[in-house]
Amino acid sequence: MLAFSPSDGALDAIQELYNDLYQPDRYRNLWFNWEGKPLIMAYPEMLKAKAGDRAALKFAADSAFLAIDVHCPSWSNNVGNLTLSLYKWKYSYLITTAGSPIARKAFENYQDNAWLKLEFDAQEPGEYMWLLNNATEVVGVWKDENSQHPAISFLNGVPTTGDYECRVYLAPDSARQDIIPYAEPHVPVQLTAGVDAALMEEIKSFFTFRPGQPDYVNGPSRKDHWGWLENYPQHGYVGTGQYEQVTVGVAQNANDANSGHCYAFNAPGTYGRSYTQTNGQDPRPEAYLYGLNFAEQWSRAFELDPELVFITGWNEWIAGRHENWPPANPHKPFAFPDQYNWDKSRDLEPVKAWGSKGDVYYIQLVNYVRKFKGMATQEPASPETAITIGAFDGWEGVKPEFRHYRGNTGHRNHKGQGNELVYTNDTGRNDIVLAKVARDQTAIYFYVETAEDLTPKTDPGWMRLFIDIDRDKATGWEGYDYLINRTSPGDSAVIEKSVTDWNWTQVGKANFAASGNRLELAVKRAVFGIASEADLDLEFKWSDNMQVDGDIMDFYINGDAAPGGRFNFVYQTASETGVGEHLRSPNKFALLQNYPNPFNPTTCIRYHLADRAKVKLDILNLSGQRVRTLLNRCQSAGLHTMNWDATDEQGARVASGIYLCRLTASDEMQVFQDAQKMLYLQ
Repeated sequence: MLAFSPSDGALDAIQELYNDLYQPDRYRNLWFNWEGKPLIMAYPEMLKAKAGDRAALKFAADSAFLAIDVHCPSWSNNVGNLTLSLYKWKYSYLITTAGSPIARKAFENYQDNAWLKLEFDAQEPGEYMWLLNNATEVVGVWKDENSQHPAISFLNGVPTTGDYECRVYLAPDSARQDIIPYAEPHVPVQLTAGVDAALMEEIKSFFTFRPGQPDYVNGPSRKDHWGWLENYPQHGYVGTGQYEQVTVGVAQNANDANSGHCYAFNAPGTYGRSYTQTNGQDPRPEAYLYGLNFAEQWSRAFELDPELVFITGWNEWIAGRHENWPPANPHKPFAFPDQYNWDKSRDLEPVKAWGSKGDVYYIQLVNYVRKFKGMATQEPASPETAITIGAFDGWEGVKPEFRHYRGNTGHRNHKGQGNELVYTNDTGRNDIVLAKVARDQTAIYFYVETAEDLTPKTDPGWMRLFIDIDRDKATGWEGYDYLINRTSPGDSAVIEKSVTDWNWTQVGKANFAASGNRLELAVKRAVFGIASEADLDLEFKWSDNMQVDGDIMDFYINGDAAPGGRFNFVYQTASETGVGEHLRSPNKFALLQNYPNPFNPTTCIRYHLADRAKVKLDILNLSGQRVRTLLNRCQSAGLHTMNWDATDEQGARVASGIYLCRLTASDEMQVFQDAQKMLYLQ
């Protein structure tokens, strides 16, 4: 939820301001820093108060007329004002509106979808233009987007597609004649009221504005520049040493032939997903799946350690073709700027055609964001407690609580490209919002809660529980060793174990109960082969209305899964472990285990600083000889990460083997030093 404090008028003006900042030759975007001052990527010098939107239509009158009317919505509330004017057409829109109108009338709080009528002395045949402006509240004009009438419609002085619905009244008997008739389908065009000077000053004082640098090579040319997308190694933006912003991209539509500047993705040698500046093009056919470019860009972000990372992705998910692009020389005939093939794409969206690997970039994104920002440490498991199945009590003090998004089971019906392709999905059913786990010496208890009452248990794919008992992704189906409720439960729930992949065999039954929006069940420890006093370390997921058995991507698409996609909840009871143990600790210096380990060729080194300290991070061989110094500077308190690509000070690849990462951190009170072993395998 977005929450901030300027006046309602200023908030209403934000979208209008955003639209007004658009310039075809200047990139703009809107972005909010939730931990500090909201930010807008835009040129500060362009921030000027402006008049409201204006809609106009030029038409030819074949005979004398004495009135016009225009079809105007007010979005059902019958509140808001518009002014309608008629001009004699003179050469151009600007020249026409610079003159005096033939007639003008202000309409106050008119009825929704009224035809606003402007009357005047009879006018001779010729070319005219009417204008709607001075809007207040939410008002607008109806437009037939498919109109082929020779009239010309304008929005803010610029010709636009389609035509606004309007009519003329002919002299001398006021017979009504359509210029652009009312016809469905039609669309409402909102005409907003503009931003006055006082509101503009409020907006400028509340937000921080940063102009965008669209070039991939040059870096900041102004002190307040932010980057959009850059080639590795990216620049730091705003500040020195401690930067405000660094860009990270999945790929760059640029190549050496164009000196690294923006170019079409179908040009030879562009920097796609499998290209890195460090190692060049990876020739493997499946290299686009590995996120090599993305990883290299993130390594630079971790090196510069900015306040903000601007990730260029999730945009322009379309293979748009241009006859000559980019606008600047050299042009590329038959150009695909943003998408060309699976490798030449800047986007992170899951790809259906990649099958079970369709979410690799989404998972990679989540992994790096977690390393950069950290995660909240999970509450420790509460003490053992026995649960009486069917009583639905005893859960109040059970921790941790595994909460899931509410409202993500809405049905979908949305038109895609063209008129024939429509995406529909009505599989959303039981909206899972809360889960818990409890245990005693004999059993493990599972609890789940939905937003509304549960549907009947006889429904297909009803409230399944997937359990990864050993946290080993090489066992079971996608790591899940046990599945409960694959078949509809009766008085008890069927427990099955994966034999191979999605092949299950029954190994027991669980005591089961459901009431209203709650479900609980108990599984004997012996079914899982867990001793009565053994600690638990398991992962689990609740799923409802799965449509394609054996396809993990189904968790993204159909029914509900908690947590979503291939993520799991983690339940641990050992006192010395816990989800989030590697995250921020307020009073501790720590060097954490690198990840992955073993690795090839890059690994991420994580460490936590209790206070601002002078930090030195060295890589040593087992003889204690320094191989490389990764970092030697002051850093602020908190969690930090640094990548090592298995190279020495000269950039040469090191030999396979065990290496030590040594952290030395010194503040005014102490000198902390620790080391971790790392295994590099070629």
